[in-house]
Amino acid sequence: MKSSKYIFIFLAALSLSSCEKEIEVKVPPYTSKLVVNSINQVGEPASFQVSRSVGMTEYNYNKNLNLTNAKVLLYGDGVLVDSVAYDQVSGTYKGNHAIVAGVTYKTVVAAPGYNEISAMSVAPSMVEMKNVTRIKQARLNGDGEMQDEIRITFDDPAAAGDYYILSFNMVNTATDTPVSLGCINTTEAAIESIYDENIDNTTCLSEGDIFFRDELFNGKTREMRFFILSSYLEKMSPDINMFIVLQHVPESYFRHRKTYLYASENSGNPFAEPSRVYTNVQGGYGVFGVLNADVKVLQ
Repeated sequence: MKSSKYIFIFLAALSLSSCEKEIEVKVPPYTSKLVVNSINQVGEPASFQVSRSVGMTEYNYNKNLNLTNAKVLLYGDGVLVDSVAYDQVSGTYKGNHAIVAGVTYKTVVAAPGYNEISAMSVAPSMVEMKNVTRIKQARLNGDGEMQDEIRITFDDPAAAGDYYILSFNMVNTATDTPVSLGCINTTEAAIESIYDENIDNTTCLSEGDIFFRDELFNGKTREMRFFILSSYLEKMSPDINMFIVLQHVPESYFRHRKTYLYASENSGNPFAEPSRVYTNVQGGYGVFGVLNADVKVLQ
């Protein structure tokens, strides 16, 4: 009786496996487009990486998609300021015009066999950190670990619509290598997660990308408070320094960076919602942006 039961189970499993059917999906033709990636700093010449997009059937991880025969033009307030040449050493298009704050820049990129693309970005003003202070062993976190408090004060410009990305970078300057800081915590209501979720003082923020905008404090002096494990900050020495960077950025780059990080963190996750990386490039893909950064060394 037992043997007949096992035979039945085996036959049932076999019948289910035989129900598999291969379905051939016809992928529609894909038209390749130009891709430009160009993030620039006020006061420095612009640089561009130009490549092309490919369809899913052509994609290969080791395939070189960069283009070296593109024509890259840079306009400032409607006037041509640079014709950017390809640099063999860096593998990028490197300009000569130093970016100026307050100017609206537009890049136009063309290459044989592709439709022309363009993108615009305003070069934001410098927003300086007026004061950066460290309060040692300011509080215990939820795990009972001691944290130092970092307070950052700055004046937000009067015009509405300012976007910021803050980073805490601990670096071994002797070897030029990063030193981990672990989680950053904050009580600031203006801070945004890359998932657009509410955060609290236990939320683990990335040390490299902390996003906020001036909706809650437009045109005012703002003091922000952050908490970092004391044990990590005790590593600071003449060779290991903490660099705090406040980037004043255009909305387009703010949105691009958030969506890029969201897509990167969820890559390969079958349960994550589909996401698209924001682009401000007309007719193609990528991003063109200008940021203005203030850097302070924590003492």
